Amino acid sequence: MSRNIVLIGMMGCGKSTVGQILAGRLGRTLVDTDQLIEAREGLTIPELFASEGEGYFRSLEVGVAQALSLRQDLIIACGGGLPLQDSAISALKESGTVFWLDRDPGDIYDHEPMEGRPLAQQGRQAFLDRAAQRREIYRRWADVESAGLSRTYFTWAHGVADDPEVLALVAPLPTKKRQPNLVFA
Repeated sequence: MSRNIVLIGMMGCGKSTVGQILAGRLGRTLVDTDQLIEAREGLTIPELFASEGEGYFRSLEVGVAQALSLRQDLIIACGGGLPLQDSAISALKESGTVFWLDRDPGDIYDHEPMEGRPLAQQGRQAFLDRAAQRREIYRRWADVESAGLSRTYFTWAHGVADDPEVLALVAPLPTKKRQPNLVFA
């Protein structure tokens, strides 16, 4: 069993797309935390935000992250805000290697669909401000940073899947040595 590959970054940066590529190339299962929450709750993310609020959604993210951290051999595409919660991202980091897809936020906003993304509805400048606020948080949690990532992330994902140094980062987790049974006479 190998360490999980955990993808973080701003909404729309390509985590799900890169995750699909890596899953296919590495023969692993992709789990998108937002899609998992939608399936479990029977509501879309915008519906959850509207009916239950952001706090409720964030609590669901923590639960999903903690559950996924107990598994191995996954590609995990995290919602953009998941790393803002230490209890969520720290659980995933324990069982995985965290890759930050650092794509230019202006490029994301200008070229990716923003409907269906509740926290992207306040306009371009608000989106750029949110990205700037999250930058250091993403950097703090990342084991690998893909600086300057653009819409060529397809090429990047294929390169990651073939890079021996990167693959060493997601190598099998060390097994705990079993302590011998102690017998007291």
